[in-house]
Amino acid sequence: MTEAAVEWWGKAGQRSLERSALIEAAEQLTRALNQTERLPGTPALRREQIKLQVALANALMHLKDYAAPEPKAALERARVFMERAEAFGEPPEDPLILFFVLYGFWAAHYLAFDGDVCRELTEQFLALAEKQPAKAPRMIGHRITGHTQFSLGNFAQARSHYDKAVELYDAAEHRSLATRFGQHTRVAVLSYRSWALWILGYPAAALVDAERALTEAREIGHAPTTMFALGVASVPYFETGI
Repeated sequence: MTEAAVEWWGKAGQRSLERSALIEAAEQLTRALNQTERLPGTPALRREQIKLQVALANALMHLKDYAAPEPKAALERARVFMERAEAFGEPPEDPLILFFVLYGFWAAHYLAFDGDVCRELTEQFLALAEKQPAKAPRMIGHRITGHTQFSLGNFAQARSHYDKAVELYDAAEHRSLATRFGQHTRVAVLSYRSWALWILGYPAAALVDAERALTEAREIGHAPTTMFALGVASVPYFETGI
């Protein structure tokens, strides 16, 4: 019953990931992927392997750190799966898969403070995103471009990209992306925009963004998002002594 095992281990892993049960998610998704190796290659199996591998990379990013060897290896394997499917003439079932892989590589270089590579990846990300009809890729693209510009000290440019990301955000459409792109996008953007506003000389606006980020993170209930907001959006409070 290998096919059934793949299906149900995969579903269990996705559910654990959605509930921030990251250790369980990694174990369940790994079990599903191991079972796929016993099945004959078909288009459906290749799509499933890509989906499972991307989900595993997502879980490992939070468990091990974005720049750790394990998530990097998971992302590389996801890219191999995608290239294999492409060689068979099989387009990705979900266009966001490619953007997640690019996001993962960007995050690893961002934490390593490799600004030049980050800038190249964000330009590639936005160029691809502009060709998509959906707003989500552009929103994520402006988010990571804002982070990159912020890390390079270009605070006005960072704020501009954060503003664009907030404008593109749609709660009904984009809230579920928190489990796919590290954290809830709006919360991440508001958290870092609060820093940019503070540095640019707008302390009152910075505190408004920080408060919104913390409030929305608690409402969403996604553990990585909450930890992110508590770590990042708290900085303007420290600066004001609140």
